[in-house]
Amino acid sequence: MIILFYRYNSICERDIIKAFKELGHQVTTIDTEIFRKDVTPKETLSLVHNELTLHSYDFVFSINFYPIISEVCNIHHIRYVSWIVDSPVLELFSKSISNSWNRIFLFDSALLSDFVKYNPDYIFYLPLACDVEDKQSYIQHATAYDMEKFTHKISFIGSLYSEKNPYIYLRDESDYMKGYLDSLMELQQKIYGTYLIDEMITPEIVEYFNRNMEKKYVFPKNHMLTIKPSSANIILEPILLF
Repeated sequence: MIILFYRYNSICERDIIKAFKELGHQVTTIDTEIFRKDVTPKETLSLVHNELTLHSYDFVFSINFYPIISEVCNIHHIRYVSWIVDSPVLELFSKSISNSWNRIFLFDSALLSDFVKYNPDYIFYLPLACDVEDKQSYIQHATAYDMEKFTHKISFIGSLYSEKNPYIYLRDESDYMKGYLDSLMELQQKIYGTYLIDEMITPEIVEYFNRNMEKKYVFPKNHMLTIKPSSANIILEPILLF
């Protein structure tokens, strides 16, 4: 198969490209977003559209979901395969996830239960994976110092997303709001198996974040999947689809 791989430099991309090639597939990559983090959705649209117009592919692939790529693939009638490896991925709240040319794979079964109803035939569960041989080679070639420093009963590789936490970017912190949110987060940490935050984040709190944060995740009008006052609405980062 011939695969068009849209990249943004996810830690997962290299392993997946290697796996595709080991299975005998040809992979062409669009790498612009690796080197330019200010790529707009309009540019992404042009990059993917031009490639699909000039060349023939069996499907388009990306780590995480790009609504604009989904729309382009819907027009070209080519499958768009995306593997969700983060949570939350706010782009999943776009109506584009309902497109019939999508094949969306979610690593989190809870996310699957939230989103599968919006495209039940084409949203699936797929756990995370990695190139074990590659990671094992790092261990085999590690120095004695590194082995002692990094050997633990439990290890975590990844980001805690603390640098993306919108809470630290609030311009105005009222004592009431800070107390409410701090208490809510502390309570959530003590309860396993029940997600309280979605139910406790009211429209008023969403509006408070909107007023007091410069960076906002904005969907185009009528393009948001749900108006539920979800915590996803206040984990904000700039984006425009068109």
